[in-house]
Amino acid sequence: SEQGQVSAALQLYMEARAIREFTDTLQSMEGAMLMRNVGVARQLNGDLQGAEDALEEAKATYEYLGTLATPAGALLLTGMGNVRRERGDLAGALTQYTHAQRI
Repeated sequence: SEQGQVSAALQLYMEARAIREFTDTLQSMEGAMLMRNVGVARQLNGDLQGAEDALEEAKATYEYLGTLATPAGALLLTGMGNVRRERGDLAGALTQYTHAQRI
């Protein structure tokens, strides 16, 4: 089932996250993309708070690297807006969409 595939992917993502933490490579573009993928998988699983947490972690890495104002950063912000919209936070969603649009 799709739900089972998403859960399996999420488990692998979390194993990859643990490896990146162990090797001190989580704060990298690859680490940020990994956390964006974790956020998307959690969103698909219905874990909106977990999705938002993962996307916030990815955003912090983009900011740390100075790469938020890139197409990948805009995609991340759009994803954050989608999660906030799904949670019913329309003002928060609009803020993320507006930020993404300015990039």
